[in-house]
Amino acid sequence: AWMFSAARLGPAAAANASAHGELSRRRWAARSASWPPPRSLLEDRRAVAAAAKTTAPPQEDPGPGEEQQAPSRPKHTAAGVGFRDTSFRQGKLYGTVTVWAAHDESDVQFYNIYWAENDKPVSLVAVLPKSGASKLQYVLRDPNHKKEQGVELPWKVNQFMVLTSNGAGMMDKGPVANIWDYVELPPDTIFRGLLR
Repeated sequence: AWMFSAARLGPAAAANASAHGELSRRRWAARSASWPPPRSLLEDRRAVAAAAKTTAPPQEDPGPGEEQQAPSRPKHTAAGVGFRDTSFRQGKLYGTVTVWAAHDESDVQFYNIYWAENDKPVSLVAVLPKSGASKLQYVLRDPNHKKEQGVELPWKVNQFMVLTSNGAGMMDKGPVANIWDYVELPPDTIFRGLLR
């Protein structure tokens, strides 16, 4: 930056610089006088905000059938789960998984059916949205076959587990149903001792 003294600029330039300096000082004084805003204005804004909080109507509990926002994961589990295998083939499962709805569904949006091993979820089978009914059902079958074909029983899996969930997350625990692989023996094995 270039700097000049009043003596080196000459009389006219010195007068112009002095006038410019005085104008800048006045502008700065005007800005300083208008900021910060008066304390009374700040206090008024704080008072209005505080009054709005204290006078806001309290949130009423939802009535029967009304939805309630769920800020956290569900606290209510499904009432139960059941399954009966109707496939005669060993290692194959076919049947209906029945899920009994939670007694309180105010924080529940979905029922997640999992394969489980000794009370620990392994992999997801299906997701059922809550319907308001006392129970929900899911048909377990092989979707790649038109006929009633069972699905392979995963390795080490011995249960179905249902975990409730909502937009904030899913429960860690839920009811389980033990899996019994129903197998029908061939007729020649059944009647081996009778047919001679």
